[in-house]
Amino acid sequence: MIRNQQALRNVVRRYATATGPQARASVPNYELFNQRLTKARSTILENKPLTLAQKILYAHLHDVSSMTSAPVPGESYLKLSPDRVAMQDASAQMAILQF
Repeated sequence: MIRNQQALRNVVRRYATATGPQARASVPNYELFNQRLTKARSTILENKPLTLAQKILYAHLHDVSSMTSAPVPGESYLKLSPDRVAMQDASAQMAILQF
């Protein structure tokens, strides 16, 4: 019985990590993020210093060139292109299936 449990753990462990081209595909495109952030800084943000949250948001903007002014918190809508979305429960699975 104990041998079977160890063998099962080894099988699960082997398949839990991605290797090969799948592992490379999960790395974000940092060059694209830097391009978007540079464009956002020069056009709408007037080279002001940014917080980490602002850098993440502006790096994931769908189309920086369509924005004419800096977004106003609580009033502006942003079109974002997220790379990943973390969800936890069964309602999250339903949301993924819908979209």
